[in-house]
Amino acid sequence: MEATTQPGTALQTVPNIQEIQIIIGDAPATLIANTASRDNACKAGEELIIASKNVGMSPDLDNKMSSFIEKAKKTLKAINEKRRPFTQMMDELKKRFTECENDIKTKVDEVQKVRDSYAAELMKKRQEEERRLAIAAAKEKERISIVQKIKDEVAQAFYNYVVDKKNGALNYFNSITLEDFEAKSRNLEGSSLSFTPAQLSSLSINVKGENLDQEEVNEIAKSILTNDALHIHYANEYRSVMSVFKKDLVDKLPSKKQQLEELKAAADNEAERERILAEEKKRQAEEAEKISEEAKVSVDSAKAQTAAEAAESEASTSLNSLFATAGTPVPAVKESVQIVVKSKAAYALLFQYWFERKGKDMDEESIENMTLKRIKTFCENYIKETGEIIESSLIEIKEVYKAK
Repeated sequence: MEATTQPGTALQTVPNIQEIQIIIGDAPATLIANTASRDNACKAGEELIIASKNVGMSPDLDNKMSSFIEKAKKTLKAINEKRRPFTQMMDELKKRFTECENDIKTKVDEVQKVRDSYAAELMKKRQEEERRLAIAAAKEKERISIVQKIKDEVAQAFYNYVVDKKNGALNYFNSITLEDFEAKSRNLEGSSLSFTPAQLSSLSINVKGENLDQEEVNEIAKSILTNDALHIHYANEYRSVMSVFKKDLVDKLPSKKQQLEELKAAADNEAERERILAEEKKRQAEEAEKISEEAKVSVDSAKAQTAAEAAESEASTSLNSLFATAGTPVPAVKESVQIVVKSKAAYALLFQYWFERKGKDMDEESIENMTLKRIKTFCENYIKETGEIIESSLIEIKEVYKAK
């Protein structure tokens, strides 16, 4: 026997080449001789069987059969001894060949396990990154939503303020009499159109967050309410809206004076006086309604603008999140689910799970042929495909990653 070492294995012995060649060289002659012995033995045995059928058993034939069995066993032993060196050699060679293959397979499995562990580590990092990005995205999305809500509240508060100021100016206009016409006309024409930042900064904002705490929400509100650009925007908006409204009231002063003079002239005509007062009441109601409608249109327009800004910001956030995820290394893996059984009782649970989803539709023979291993495999595949988890302390469900 010749000594040799194989990678990853202990010192082993295999037959040397000359010994293998001799044994293999003798194999054909041995096989021919064994074949001849077999043919002779089988022929003799068959003749005895035929004789027993044709003439029946007798003491003489029984003795011949006994003698045949004894000789056949000796022949069997002889041919076994002749072929044993060859078949033992083949068994030994087969064993050595399979050992070589198994050593490689074992090393492949070891390397694969290292890759699987690496893939699982990368997948874990990726999932953690995705969770982090998801939380950050949820916060950013809520921040965008809160900004929109605060700006909407600011817009609503501003136009409520405008409505109050318009109604105040309108009431002042409606209160003019002939006696104070000149004085109030001058006051109306000289009224201020300024809007101070403090009127926005002091607003009370009632907005709450789910992913952001109240302190963060308050900081967002403060940054918006103290924003110079927002102050300038609403100061300009106030001046624009109120200058048009003020001009409209000033332009109506002559007609207001004429109406007051008509009322004075109709002092003794009750019907005429009632007509003029009714027209004035209708005009005032229409003016108040117009103020309310204009404010509503302005608020809706402002909200549409903030909604558009929010949508643009959300799209930008989603795109940034997508790019961030795309930068994360993604291993090529095959994902599967593994069920870890913690108690024998878990097999009853797995059987029930399998039976409810597949077994009840199978015939009895197929059910009887099922093994617990196959049932467990079905449950693992079903969970992977559907995500339907088995809630039980008797088992543990693991995600398994195999590097491709």
